[in-house]
Amino acid sequence: MTHQNLGLPFSQRYGLAPVPTVPSVDEVSQDLQTDLLNAVLSTCAGSELALRIWAEFLHQSITDAPRVMTGINVIYRFPDVLDSAKLRFQRSPRWWVYDLIEFICRELDDAYARAELHKELNRAFERDFAAVRMVDGLITPITDEQQSEEIRLAMQTPLAGVQTQLRSALALMSDRQEPKYGDSIKNSISAVETLCRKITGRSKVTLGDALKQLKDSEVRFHPALARAFGEMYGYTSDDTSGIRHAMMDEGHLELEDARYMLVTCSAFINYLVVKADKAGIKLETQE
Repeated sequence: MTHQNLGLPFSQRYGLAPVPTVPSVDEVSQDLQTDLLNAVLSTCAGSELALRIWAEFLHQSITDAPRVMTGINVIYRFPDVLDSAKLRFQRSPRWWVYDLIEFICRELDDAYARAELHKELNRAFERDFAAVRMVDGLITPITDEQQSEEIRLAMQTPLAGVQTQLRSALALMSDRQEPKYGDSIKNSISAVETLCRKITGRSKVTLGDALKQLKDSEVRFHPALARAFGEMYGYTSDDTSGIRHAMMDEGHLELEDARYMLVTCSAFINYLVVKADKAGIKLETQE
């Protein structure tokens, strides 16, 4: 993605002002905070959600919630609730707004509003050169749209086990307080293993063996690709050489390790789903 595609103003396109750089994951500019709150206000502001934010996110008494009376009905004022949140957290790091956004995504009952919120938030993240994107309700340190799309698509795989393992991998990687990169990697690999077991019809085999048996299920792809993924699986699961212990030691892992595995495994899952469909293998929605 080029800076030109992001709509830089004249002064930055022609070198008259510095071009913005991608900040670290925990950096939130004032512009980004404002844009994110505007995205929330423009897509999902409502009385019930305002009350939930007030009572459950801000932990304030309902009797003090900003409101107006319309006849016998009480309407809680969403903009005033957000203003109260900004006032409360004005001396805190600006990434408090990330906690608020994830809270809102969990609480939104309207699927359409949630999708619109995701879209507007990601527009703000891209426009303001943030180091994160929204993926499946979580603010995630993945900035490439194609990579984000691979993960989102894989999470739609019609196997509950695959969906659960990918969501766990994403959540463990995205935890800003205590990320668990080793556990994230294991969940990413396990998602591939779950899918391969389903395709081969062998529920007890390891991923390494399942990859070798895919040809028996009429799933055709180049043997070199199977070998490459098998070797990557061995990198995380080889008990005899001690690689598993070293690989899963959180002290040896960083964000880029977990991110690479999540994106790679998601892409491979999407690839196998298409191959399974071409082979006439129908993946059930329930396991």
